[in-house]
Amino acid sequence: MQSPVAEGGHGSVFVAEDVATRQKYALKVTRAPKDDSTLNHVLEMEAELHAQLGLHHNLVRYIG
Repeated sequence: MQSPVAEGGHGSVFVAEDVATRQKYALKVTRAPKDDSTLNHVLEMEAELHAQLGLHHNLVRYIG
């Protein structure tokens, strides 16, 4: 994990780099515990919407 990019109501986004490929990623770190059903629902909806949008140069690739 490298530098912070943004912070919101559910957590923070950081720049992360794969040490093997040196490829950079956006890494979302949530504040809530894993058993928070509301947050889990929001994140599932976000992943589904992301999948519907497909690849776009202004979107990061989702790796679940």
